Amino acid sequence: MFGIPLPFLIAAGAVLAFIFMMSIVTACFRKVGPNQALIVYGFRGTRVVKGRGTVIVPLVEMAHELSLELMSFDVAPTR
Repeated sequence: MFGIPLPFLIAAGAVLAFIFMMSIVTACFRKVGPNQALIVYGFRGTRVVKGRGTVIVPLVEMAHELSLELMSFDVAPTR
C-alpha cells in the first residue's frame, strides 16, 4: 500500500496506540502535594493518598482533595 512496507505500518500503529493509551492514563492521573490528601472512593473501596499520585478511573471512582495544613484559631472566653 503506497510503497510502505507492512512491518513499518505495524510498528507505526503500535507506537500510535501506545501514545494514545499513555495520554488516557495521564489524563486520569491525579497528584497531590505533601500537605494534601486525596480521598478516593468508588468501585475499589475507599483509600486515602497522601503526598503522591494515583490513577482515578472515570465514572467508577470519585476523588476529593483535603488540605492537611495546620489551622489555628483563637478561643476567647466569653464573659
